[in-house]
Amino acid sequence: MKNKIDLFRIIAFIAVMGLVITACDNGNASNDLYDLYRNNKVTIIGTARVGQKLTVISNGNGFKPGSKFEWLFADTIDPKSLHPIYSNLSGPNDSVLTITSDLLGKYIKVWRDLAYIDPKDPKMGFVVSSGLIGPVTN
Repeated sequence: MKNKIDLFRIIAFIAVMGLVITACDNGNASNDLYDLYRNNKVTIIGTARVGQKLTVISNGNGFKPGSKFEWLFADTIDPKSLHPIYSNLSGPNDSVLTITSDLLGKYIKVWRDLAYIDPKDPKMGFVVSSGLIGPVTN
């Protein structure tokens, strides 16, 4: 009986390891995407205060050419949904946001599109985003 249980454990272990190894695809596509996320950063510079300007900088050369920064706000630090900010943007590729009173108490983040095309789903887009800053104060 003990030998049957040990044999069952060995078979189960081999089956699980086979699934894990199959799920960990080391193809070039996933490595390329990992390198893009690791080597491209988006950072917000400034103070989250009404009347102040926030500037975003991006480091890396993996961004979609001509892509604009997309500014977003959330009502809480743990955002369930992000809302786009369309006004008070300036600078190259909308890299500057002037904070207005309607953002008081909100949290802000920004993202930018990567120039990566998923070979399995060419319509899918990928972005690199900053962390949330805020809440916006007076």
